[in-house]
Amino acid sequence: MEKDFLKISESESDFEKKIELVTENMEELNISKVNRIKIKEYKDYYDENMGSTDSDFIKTKKCLEIISKLDWKRTLKEEKINISKMREFLNKKHYGMEKVKETILESLALRYYMRKSGEKMPMIICLAGSAGIGKTSIAEAVSEALGREFEKISMSSVTTVFELTGLTKGYTSAAPGRIIKTLAKFESDNPVILLDEIDKINKKNYDGDIEGVLLEILDPDQNKRFRDEYLEIEYDLSNIIFLATANDLGKISEPLKSRMEIIHLESYSLEQKVEIAKKYIIPSINKKIASKLVFEDDILRYIIENYTNEDGVRKLKTILMKIYGKIAKDALEKKEIPQISLENIDSFICADKIPDVSLKINADEESVGEVMGMAVTSFGGRAMPIQTVIVPGNGKTKITGNLSDIMKEGIDVAITYIRSKSKEFNLKNPDFFEKNDIHIHFSENSIPKDGPSAGIAIVTSILSALNEKEMKHNVAFTGEITILGKVLPVGGVARKIEGAYKSGIKRFFIPKENESSINLINKTILNDIEIELVENYEQIYSKIFVTFS
Repeated sequence: MEKDFLKISESESDFEKKIELVTENMEELNISKVNRIKIKEYKDYYDENMGSTDSDFIKTKKCLEIISKLDWKRTLKEEKINISKMREFLNKKHYGMEKVKETILESLALRYYMRKSGEKMPMIICLAGSAGIGKTSIAEAVSEALGREFEKISMSSVTTVFELTGLTKGYTSAAPGRIIKTLAKFESDNPVILLDEIDKINKKNYDGDIEGVLLEILDPDQNKRFRDEYLEIEYDLSNIIFLATANDLGKISEPLKSRMEIIHLESYSLEQKVEIAKKYIIPSINKKIASKLVFEDDILRYIIENYTNEDGVRKLKTILMKIYGKIAKDALEKKEIPQISLENIDSFICADKIPDVSLKINADEESVGEVMGMAVTSFGGRAMPIQTVIVPGNGKTKITGNLSDIMKEGIDVAITYIRSKSKEFNLKNPDFFEKNDIHIHFSENSIPKDGPSAGIAIVTSILSALNEKEMKHNVAFTGEITILGKVLPVGGVARKIEGAYKSGIKRFFIPKENESSINLINKTILNDIEIELVENYEQIYSKIFVTFS
């Protein structure tokens, strides 16, 4: 019968018996020669100084306690997973997100077969999307479905490399790193560790390069020899499943992004939020407080549209809790509680309604150089007018409207693209970049504007000004443009369209690669609008400047 060196009874579960088992059986436990020397050094020092209150003894004891809790069996065998059961579990935990869940299952299945054949296959998925959309809860669900322990490390709070790698014992504040502490806490070598908000790491400071440490931790060729500076031993991290979340991929370096598979989580549509409230949030609250409260769909829609404006459902849950709180308070005061209806729902909510930020547009109006872009703000989607004026000059470009560097670069890309196509676009002044100045303005200076999604709207605005072509205000555009005219996908398309629709816009040009976003749009709106899917700018030009010229 095979001896399990680390399995001891509850009555023998003090660390001294555990470390004794480890030190006596290091070869059988597959502990490396270098680690054996260090562990023996700690054990000898501990035995020789038993009962000491010296700081070195205390730190040595702490090292041995952690070493005794680490999983040294190191079989590194991947357990077979039941994909059907995992899918069923993830569906139970999360509404929708089929593409996200299937991608995760594919990665888990591939990891199993590669590890089974001895190949390195890191499981490093980054869930990218807006706050409150369910990134962390998906990671927790993956851990639960696999039957593995779960630990979240908030990267925004990691300010030094030592929090990950440990700080050597020579310092008074010396301590093991978060990775090793997590493995010791669970006494397991294969937990799921979530690197939460990995886009908020402090990349470099005087205490070291945090991003550099992450690159090592996430690299299958390096993490099998991860060294904790406090323990001064190496430990293989390859059995860990690392997941990450990010709100803004633009803040993550290319080397770090290359270590991860990026999965984008789209914003929830109005109808999806209603379903999530009915199937997950409300049943969960009812179970916790033994309630049977039910909300009609039209009441939920009213709450969502008037009290929340978010990609996820975090604020929706908060508002629903406020309603339950109001009812609970009135019940304790023995007040009469009316049936919830559309007419009285506001009286149940102690919160301000979200302001109406929709821009009022005269859909019948036309003007030269003015084009409707789209944006997503903290209050939701909206139309964003972009205006271009051409004046005599010597090729200067003036940009106003509180724009980020990314948007300014997008304007440079747009101008170069137009110059390269001056013949195809039949420019009235093909040498505009030598004899004219261009002033491009984004309305509402008080609102910061960021991201590349205004690319095709910028090109259209400049072309309209150059060719003195009037543009209808009932058309809006979103999509990144490349220097060769390819239209790239962008985020928040459904929310942008729903917000712009409130301004009276009925026709939309969006990237072909964002076609799946159409399913997220409110069906009532979808039946009243026209959506054009485009892959390159020439398709837009033929429909806007040629067809109606």
